[in-house]
Amino acid sequence: MIILMALLLSAVAIITGYAIYNQDLERQTIKLGQGMARSVANILRGDKISVYLETLSKDAVYEGTLNMLKTLREDNGLKYLYVETPTEEGMYFIFDASEGTDDEEAYELGYLDPWDENYPEFKRQILNGGPVDPIVSNTWHGWLLSVYEPIKGSDGKTKAYVGADFGMEEIIKQRAAYLLRLVIVTLLTTAVLTASFLYVIRKTVVLPISILTKAAGEFFVSGYDSQTETSSISSMTVDTRDELHLLSEAMKSMERNINEHIKSLNLITAKAETDALTNLWNRDTFRNRVELHLRDKVSTGDEQMDAFLMIDIDYFKSVNDTYGHTAGDEVLAACAAALRRALRGSDIVARQGGDEFVAFCKSIGDAHTAESKARQIREEWLRIIPNGGDKPVTGSIGIALSPRDGVTFDELYAKSDKALYRAKEDGRDRFVLFEG
Repeated sequence: MIILMALLLSAVAIITGYAIYNQDLERQTIKLGQGMARSVANILRGDKISVYLETLSKDAVYEGTLNMLKTLREDNGLKYLYVETPTEEGMYFIFDASEGTDDEEAYELGYLDPWDENYPEFKRQILNGGPVDPIVSNTWHGWLLSVYEPIKGSDGKTKAYVGADFGMEEIIKQRAAYLLRLVIVTLLTTAVLTASFLYVIRKTVVLPISILTKAAGEFFVSGYDSQTETSSISSMTVDTRDELHLLSEAMKSMERNINEHIKSLNLITAKAETDALTNLWNRDTFRNRVELHLRDKVSTGDEQMDAFLMIDIDYFKSVNDTYGHTAGDEVLAACAAALRRALRGSDIVARQGGDEFVAFCKSIGDAHTAESKARQIREEWLRIIPNGGDKPVTGSIGIALSPRDGVTFDELYAKSDKALYRAKEDGRDRFVLFEG
């Protein structure tokens, strides 16, 4: 009875202390994020940063501001810090000073992050331009606690939002560390009466179950690491020679089956949707994604201009005939990489087959911007010279605009193809805008 009373009092103390700490930790984290976002909102001027999104161009002030935001993020322990402008279709990035923004995961100026329909209240608050409640979400970026602060323009209207994200994994670690300390301190007060009993229980039950629970929790929170192909489940050791040991082995077997299934699904999906040589989308995936975007525009009444680009490598057959198919494959891969550099992350880019590429640029603004993109692609390709050759690669590009030239995939495809044919007739190494 004494042992049971001691354990009951310990449990009450642990639960009460942990609940108070957990509430205070989350409140302090939200307060820190709101203060950080408010500081950034007070520094930035809404009228100025909106110009960057309109022009998709950067200057020295932009780079200086981005470096300042990176420093603020690092000093305050944030995982992501960014500035976005809301629209009906999603949030357009202006600044992205998040972790890892020096590599390929950085969101470029103008990148569109579509709305997650699982958070309608968040979307409503953002589009209203007022304060936004903190939100805990589980996205492909990870498990995040996010706070937002509006940036006002000179007219008093909200021009953009500062987003500050904390990784919930770090918060969970702090909770676990505090809980462990609380358990230790509380159990020490009952150690005299329960030492022998706790020793046996801890060795034969508590520790194995803790290992199993922690391993399972980390696996389902953090997921499978494709780089190391290991996890807390595969590395755990439960050597009790009883049912718990059998359970740990069953969990390891389950994890292996799950990981094999995940790898198979990822491989099948990648092969089904992408071109093996260039890693761009393939023809079918391109059509599906463009059609989905066009249908969404019709349903939402969006009338922003899109651009459909049909792109061919000029005289590509002569590259294969003169320098060999290996050189031809290298040219295709280089042209694909150049397309990625010239276009935004939100644009849809694919290899049609052979020497043909297609690109769909969302919300391009106007025909001049579409032509500017085509000119940039042409200039990027002119830097590519086949291995063993002396002449640069040139390209012919046909451009169709939506909704001006059509609102369906087939209409835009046919008209951009006609514009491409005109570009080839006019001597190649140029771009032509469709004129009906």
